[in-house]
Amino acid sequence: STLMRSSAASDVYKRQGEGEATADIQLCTAHWYGGNRQQGCENTITAVSHLLGGVPIDGYYELPMKAIPVLNKQVGGVTVTLEDDFSSVDAAMVKGKTITLSDSQAFHYIHDRYGVGDEENTSRMRRQRQYMSAFADKAKQKIAEDNQFAATLLNALDSYAISEINQNDLMHYLDTINEYQSQGMLTICLLYTSPSPRDMRRS
Repeated sequence: STLMRSSAASDVYKRQGEGEATADIQLCTAHWYGGNRQQGCENTITAVSHLLGGVPIDGYYELPMKAIPVLNKQVGGVTVTLEDDFSSVDAAMVKGKTITLSDSQAFHYIHDRYGVGDEENTSRMRRQRQYMSAFADKAKQKIAEDNQFAATLLNALDSYAISEINQNDLMHYLDTINEYQSQGMLTICLLYTSPSPRDMRRS
């Protein structure tokens, strides 16, 4: 199974490469507190590993939200049944309608939160899981049909992505993706009380 995101976890913060503090709060905060994107990824690896009881995380591949239109374009759009109403930004995006998302629609669907449905992050995470699952199915189909698709996809995303996984390994993972069976994505929700800065445990 793949752990993509947690609504709450033990986060490790770093600024300029030095440890700052830990707290049981939203996992994405670990990424946000990095001094740069690479440190944010390293923070997230540490936080996810801690959440999973010390399981080592071998590497990361990170894309910013602005890359979603590019990602969507590579598979010719992703088809979903809209779980929330986005007609305020696109008249075609009505809740319950099944559409193949254009590149801009894909961005709004997984990025927007305020002014959408109940505005909860958990609802946005649900949409993100839905999109990622549908994208993965489309990408697997493309890979099966075209042995150059993996290279085309990685090249299109190269200027947006950061990763510590070398290109050959990334190509191998994509080329062999159809040999594996997805066990789905897991969201772990923990109950917690948000700490004030003075309550955060200094490292």
